[in-house]
Amino acid sequence: MLTLTPNGSTSIGVTSDTINFADALLTSLEVVSTINCCSTEFSATITEFDDAGVCWYQKIIELEGEAFPINEISTFTVVTDNGLTTVELITAPTTFTILDGARAPTADMTALALIVNNWLTSNSINCTFTITFTTGIALNSVMTLQFVGIAPGFVPQTVVIEDGVPNTVSFSFDSCIGVTVADSSKLLLDGNLTILPALYGSTNTSILDGVYAVEVIATYSDDTIIRETACTLVDAVIKCTIPTLIQAGDFESHILYDGILQSNACITWDCDCSTACGLYKLLADKLTENLLLDANTITCGCS
Repeated sequence: MLTLTPNGSTSIGVTSDTINFADALLTSLEVVSTINCCSTEFSATITEFDDAGVCWYQKIIELEGEAFPINEISTFTVVTDNGLTTVELITAPTTFTILDGARAPTADMTALALIVNNWLTSNSINCTFTITFTTGIALNSVMTLQFVGIAPGFVPQTVVIEDGVPNTVSFSFDSCIGVTVADSSKLLLDGNLTILPALYGSTNTSILDGVYAVEVIATYSDDTIIRETACTLVDAVIKCTIPTLIQAGDFESHILYDGILQSNACITWDCDCSTACGLYKLLADKLTENLLLDANTITCGCS
C-alpha cells in the first residue's frame, strides 16, 4: 500500500509497504502525478540510484535451470582483490539446501548469510552480505547475492559454490553499481522517496493546495513491475481557513474537509481521488464565496 504524507507545502513524502525504495534490485522508479483529477500528468523517472557513496556489488542467479544445477552448497568461497585468493566460508560436511520442494528459499540461506556476515565482521570489513529471492521468470526462482558497503581493499570478484558431488559453479560480480540520482531536481531518494515542488512545474517553489494523485511504477532487474497508487490532500493554506468558517457557523465546510481526508482511505485510485476531487470542488466553492482563497490554493479548475 502506498502512503502519501504532505510536508506542508514543501514536499510530499512517499512510503510503501510493498516497494522498498532502497532495494538494490530496482532498475527504474517512475512517479506520475495529477492535481485535482485533471488530465495533465507530471512525471519523473530515476534509473540511477544514490547510495550515499556506498558501493554495492550483486549477482543474480536463475535457479532450477541449466544456469544453476546445484541445489545444495557444501563450499562457499569468495575470491577478492585484496590478496585473499580464496576465503572458504563453508566447508564439508556442513551442507546448505537452497530451495525446498516448493521452490521457496530455506532457512539454510539465512544461516549462510549469517556465516558470511560474521566473517566480514571478524575481518573488520565494513559491508554486509544478503541473499534475496524472487520468483516468476519462466516459473524459476531467482537468487541474488549482494555485498553492500564495500570497504577499501575488499572487492568481491567471484563466488565459487560447490556441492558434494562435486559440482562447482562460479559467478563473477558486476562492477560497482550506481552512485547518482538522475532526477534529483524533482525527486529525492535516500531510502525514502520524496516529491519536490519542481515535479509540478519549474517555476513552482511550493506544492500548492489541492488533491494530488500519485502513481509509483517500480521496475526490478528480473523485469518484475509493481504499480501502486494513492491520493492525498495538500492543505497548508486550507486547513487554517476551516476554523474561521466553523466559527462563522459554516459547519458544512468542516464536513467537506473531513470527507476529503477520510476519502484517502479508499483502496483504488478511481475511488480515492474522484471522491476527494468532488468534495474539494465543493469546498473550493465555499472558500471562494468567503474570499478565503489566495495564490497558494489551487481551485478545482484545470489549467
